[in-house]
Amino acid sequence: MSADIATKAAQCPDFLNFIEANPNLLAQLDNLSADPRKWRQEDLGNITELFTDPRRMVRQAGEAKINITPMTAEDVEKAATGMAQSVLEHWKKLGNILDRHEQVIRKRWAKKKMPDRKKILLGAWPNMQPERRPDYARLRNANFGFQDKTKSTSDPQEAWLFPYINQENLLGDKLFPLLLNSRGRNEPGKFAFLDICSFHVARMTGQLEEIWNHDTQISLHGTTLDTFGKVCPRPPNLHRYAIMISSDCFNPTEGLYVLNIQDRILRFLFDCCCIMLKDKGTSYDSLVDANLNPVQPPPPALELGVDSDGYRSITVMAEEAPYSVPRTIDWDFVQGLVHAKVQDSIEHYLSMNEDPQYYIESVMAIHDHKPVTAYHFGISHGKQQPVTERTVSRTVFEALKTICIWTQFHRLLCDFIKLDRQFTKSGFKYEVESETYLVSLLRIVYFLDSWLIVAAARRFHEAFAAAPEVRDYFGYHVKQEFRSSVHGPDESHIETSNQLQLIIARENPNRPRPRNPFVWLHSMHAKGGSKLDDLGIENMTGELERCMHEQPQFINPYTARLISSLGLVGEIRRQLKFHRPRVLLPHQGSFLYNCREEKDRLYSWINNLMHPLNDLAKAIDYDFLNPFSGHIWRRGIPAGWKYPCDKPRSEKTAAQMIETEAKHLQFWKLVHDYIGANVSPSSLNFVLAGIPTDRQYRHTTPWSAAEEAAASQSSRSRGTKRAAPGEFQERHNDLKRKTEATLEEETSFNPRPRKKAKTRGLPHPLPEQAQPGDDNAGLLAAAPTLPKIMINSVRKYNVIKALFHTPGDRSSRGTMLWVDFIHTMASLGFTVTNFHGSVWTFEPSERLHALGAVNSISFHQPHPMNFFPLYTARTMGSRLRRNYGWDGSMFEFGEG
Repeated sequence: MSADIATKAAQCPDFLNFIEANPNLLAQLDNLSADPRKWRQEDLGNITELFTDPRRMVRQAGEAKINITPMTAEDVEKAATGMAQSVLEHWKKLGNILDRHEQVIRKRWAKKKMPDRKKILLGAWPNMQPERRPDYARLRNANFGFQDKTKSTSDPQEAWLFPYINQENLLGDKLFPLLLNSRGRNEPGKFAFLDICSFHVARMTGQLEEIWNHDTQISLHGTTLDTFGKVCPRPPNLHRYAIMISSDCFNPTEGLYVLNIQDRILRFLFDCCCIMLKDKGTSYDSLVDANLNPVQPPPPALELGVDSDGYRSITVMAEEAPYSVPRTIDWDFVQGLVHAKVQDSIEHYLSMNEDPQYYIESVMAIHDHKPVTAYHFGISHGKQQPVTERTVSRTVFEALKTICIWTQFHRLLCDFIKLDRQFTKSGFKYEVESETYLVSLLRIVYFLDSWLIVAAARRFHEAFAAAPEVRDYFGYHVKQEFRSSVHGPDESHIETSNQLQLIIARENPNRPRPRNPFVWLHSMHAKGGSKLDDLGIENMTGELERCMHEQPQFINPYTARLISSLGLVGEIRRQLKFHRPRVLLPHQGSFLYNCREEKDRLYSWINNLMHPLNDLAKAIDYDFLNPFSGHIWRRGIPAGWKYPCDKPRSEKTAAQMIETEAKHLQFWKLVHDYIGANVSPSSLNFVLAGIPTDRQYRHTTPWSAAEEAAASQSSRSRGTKRAAPGEFQERHNDLKRKTEATLEEETSFNPRPRKKAKTRGLPHPLPEQAQPGDDNAGLLAAAPTLPKIMINSVRKYNVIKALFHTPGDRSSRGTMLWVDFIHTMASLGFTVTNFHGSVWTFEPSERLHALGAVNSISFHQPHPMNFFPLYTARTMGSRLRRNYGWDGSMFEFGEG
């Protein structure tokens, strides 16, 4: 038997059980197809001896992490029936208590302090794990060689089976009442797939034993022993079973572990209720006595998916998911997230085209997060390495690549959503009943796994370790095959990341550092696909999000954006997993997706689909060593470029900005001409289909004599006039009033007349053209006429003035607070959603559709500070104008 098929058999219980059930059909396995449907009777023999002992097969396959325990059908039935009876008994008791006392329990839990809550939890679950995700903590300690300091529990598997039952999560205000409500008022079978996901890490890392029995399956639906926990014979055709397995039937391994988890959780919740209701009765019978405690109306539903500021949060939704009832997928919401990502990637590329400052920041962000830069940083004592042509090429290519793959995924998702709705209306129960639907589902999952997740994980792996904030935790060695070609004390011949090997720096025993969970999560990404599968990309993104909020000193704006991309693909993967678990959950119907022939078909399909992107890479990616494109990327190196858009306008700054704008415009003209000449028209249309052709380039007007005279007059005024008494106190009070970070609505504003004389001279006379940094003036005449929007708050009006700069307006402040921006967008009618990382999505309401705002739009929260400069605000205003046609003229201050 070949090692490949043995390994596959050991990893896939369905495949393993098929072979065990058909010992007379197997021989010449090296020549067999990976798909059992194509095996021929005449080509097979008997290899029963290999499967006499399943452990022997595992040893031969070299899979030491898989533990198998043989069980007879009678043993499976006995265990399942006993646990199912206990589950239903405690579920009914818990439901009866909640029918009478749930509102009381909620109020008492809200009033209790942390020590009292902890006493209740530990009274019902002694030695409960103290920290969240104890399974991750144990893996991290094992990987880094740390001693496990967690308290020993009565059952060593509790950390693996119950990662969400821990003190850190349940001591909060919401999660315990949410868990109590969901488990007590819904059938246990609804949580089967959710409970399988809870021990995903334990199963994939070999911490649980697989049950060896190919004759039975366990049904988990209904509320009686006739259906819940019932052991049934398995269908004879395993392949059909593997694809068409119903959502309430599971193999013995999954079924028994699910029953074990549900029994323990329901007993825990029942005991918690008894502890909190001691004054209502000393026994269960007294608590549910109809005379003493009649049935009460159900309490109002808990508000889910909302953060402490009242905004919808994907991170909060992910944290609440293990404790709530699995939701039906909201396709409009998922489609809106993907569309916002497409628009964000397009706006990123257009901003690099139009704004020199944005382009410089983008190039330097990639340069500062290259492994090569980090390697040089370590051996040259902090000497900054120059930007190379490869960095410029990669900046442009990564922007176009992101547009291409997300645009294509958005098309696939829209097509699949249509098929999914037709599939539901047709009354189909199993994916295989519609071949078109199954193919579309497999394609979208394969595209997600092989392109989006891989691309996001690779960029995070490369950039995070090279970030200045975490460089001391990592190191780089030159790979053995490249050491002979590296010369010089500064290793100047190191050019690509492929020549370097990442290592994790050891803890210094003389200067102990806190254990950095970022380092461990990064190491899991660095080890590739198997580790990502073991931990789950959706689980890892949640941990990254938590670490980012707890340790913001290790994050910068660029790495926050990378975490946002990981969070998006993880959220999509999580939504699809619970929508179609037969295809996406491990050890369920993943057999078809893992078939070699099926993967070959998907691989061929995706290569043809993404062939235009490969053509683009060969043309502009410097890693292909195209000698004809070097001079173009050399023009884009921003060495010596000065663009002081954040400084006051003067003759010197105006000249510098005009010079930089000319270089920037010339570079992008060369790039566009080169791409058009070296990429086929079909590939070019595929890549650039969604990018608008019009550009709004920054244009700085030359310094004029009128401005020189006005500047001189203003300078003389500042030199001769002194501030009036009390002016500084008035300025302080005014600044405090404008920048106060509160979400209370300002309903009216009556400005007081200024009592002091103006001391700063007359306003500058302005030329006819736009001022520096202004990209709105040239488009005001061409913009469509939209209804006026009245702004009744100074706080919101200052945000509008910052976003849509008006030539001649000198009253805008130099920075804009992020909380003011999201408050203004929410008051205009946008639904604000806080996503993973730094991304916030703004979805317009129906009343904004008449104002041109139809699709959602995303912006990145500044990090680590909570404000951004005025030129960044104007870039955001450009995005609003491009997407919705908005400009400053449609907003007026006053009562509306």
